[in-house]
Amino acid sequence: MLLVLFLASCSTGQTTTQPTTSQTSTQPTTTQPTTSQTSTQPTTTQPTTTTQEPVITPLELEFEGSGDYLSPTFNLKEGIVVLTAQYSGDSNFIVEVVPEAATWQVLSINTIGNYSGIRAHRVETGAIMALNPGGHRLQVKGSGEWQVALAQKAFPTGRALPVEFSGAGDMVTDVFALPEGITPIAFTHTGKRNFIVEIFSVDGLTYDLTVNEIGDYDGSIGIKTEQWPYFGLGPGPHIMVIQADGFWTAKIGE
Repeated sequence: MLLVLFLASCSTGQTTTQPTTSQTSTQPTTTQPTTSQTSTQPTTTQPTTTTQEPVITPLELEFEGSGDYLSPTFNLKEGIVVLTAQYSGDSNFIVEVVPEAATWQVLSINTIGNYSGIRAHRVETGAIMALNPGGHRLQVKGSGEWQVALAQKAFPTGRALPVEFSGAGDMVTDVFALPEGITPIAFTHTGKRNFIVEIFSVDGLTYDLTVNEIGDYDGSIGIKTEQWPYFGLGPGPHIMVIQADGFWTAKIGE
């Protein structure tokens, strides 16, 4: 543009025609914005990488001591939180997961005497009878020595059916995959107190109270799964959360 204006000022008698030619110099300015638009293409690929981040950030906490204890605040996300505990003593041993907000709190363990077991709890946004994501504390009550560990992390895909599990006392099974339809499960339990079996989807969004009995038990139950269930379970990876005081067995699938 400066060169054209300089030549125009040096010419005589042709100043009226030269400005018309200067309008053609605007054409390069129109092509420059089109080239700058191509630079936006790489930015469209960047947001897709952020969606690949894991839903659950691994959480692993360990506490130990004796007597009553209230832990510092820790954050839970949607999914499953697994609690492992040991206790040596003759009096009550109580473990609660208490939210900072006024939502549902979980009485995870309530027993008398020595204890060794594994518990698990769902964490779901807006749930009424489950933990909600956010800040929580661990409340431990017991006169003896105790150790408690909390873990929240992603689960594997799960074992194909049929599968069998067995143990004594409170336990959380490995992941297993439930197909769509009805799956038979056979249980036995030898004990005097509660025998409770719950099945959780590994994302913590669906569950089923499968067995709730006291004392010895020997029976089989059909678990129904369907796509997009309003209540109950859907097909996919699940865990079984067992609360018992005696020896138990579980056979899933035929």
